[in-house]
Amino acid sequence: MRERHILPIGMIFLFLSLMTVGMYGCRKTGGKEDKPGPEGFAASELQKSGGSGDASASFAPRKSCQGLAPYKIVGGQVVSEKSQVAAATIKLLIRGQKYCTATLIGPQHLVTAAHCVAEVKDPSEIKIASGVDGKTQEKLQMNGIKVHPQYVGILANDQGYLNQPIYDVAALTFRGTLPSYLVPVNLARPEEIQAGMPVIVSGYGAYGSDDKSRRPLTLVETRLSRIESGLMELQIASGEGRGACFGDSGGPTFVVDSASSCLLLIGSTTGPGRNTDYSCESGGGTLMDLTRYQSWLACAYKNLNQPHQGLVASVNPTVACDSK
Repeated sequence: MRERHILPIGMIFLFLSLMTVGMYGCRKTGGKEDKPGPEGFAASELQKSGGSGDASASFAPRKSCQGLAPYKIVGGQVVSEKSQVAAATIKLLIRGQKYCTATLIGPQHLVTAAHCVAEVKDPSEIKIASGVDGKTQEKLQMNGIKVHPQYVGILANDQGYLNQPIYDVAALTFRGTLPSYLVPVNLARPEEIQAGMPVIVSGYGAYGSDDKSRRPLTLVETRLSRIESGLMELQIASGEGRGACFGDSGGPTFVVDSASSCLLLIGSTTGPGRNTDYSCESGGGTLMDLTRYQSWLACAYKNLNQPHQGLVASVNPTVACDSK
């Protein structure tokens, strides 16, 4: 029987940063530090058939990303306050000491990694920040946290992750009116993603394992290497120096809807990829497949008294709903 324990901090490069609150996030790509780069990832046709989604699911109409800059092909605009990435990526300042990343998926709804907030008892200990420079939004006050009931930590042995679902997902709610430049992103459906498709990872994390510099919100362009349906997770390509790092935990991975040029959320960052050396420099990463957690998220927000009407409530109904 394999030993079960929490994977040490030194091995999980995407755990919430232990750096001071002043630190910002960014990306390491191809072995070089990137400045905020062009939103230039080629849009990919989303797959409309042959997927693994629940055919009985009831889909809510998607909100348009009208008013935001379209996500263009290579050569498009730099990441700016009006970009879709900046509009939906949120920085979480935790207890004045640590930070993680989250995604805005509704007018009062955030999703992040469970390991970022599992030890937080009082929602007021989390501050919401946004924009390329991570400015604190004083008028937005966190008021609810739900950690997935089956999350018990990042379990691993000396060979790495155990071969079981991690459930590293948390639903957060807040009160206050969103400023006009913050716009929620839609979640993709399971049948709209496939291995090999291009993805965009964003967050407030470091460039490398030893990076101590202040960093703005940036993104990295990579590809989805595997869909692990049984584990409800996704793997992004490793060995290419493209991925996430400290402070990016809980942050979004997007695909592009080529019909609308709108971003769709598919995953949230958990940690280094399976079968990697667990360093930032190797790139890659393990993501929670949020397309398969929609049923639990819908239930969690309802139990937090802030229902979310845009989630597919029948996707993966076997995932437990915390009714406490």
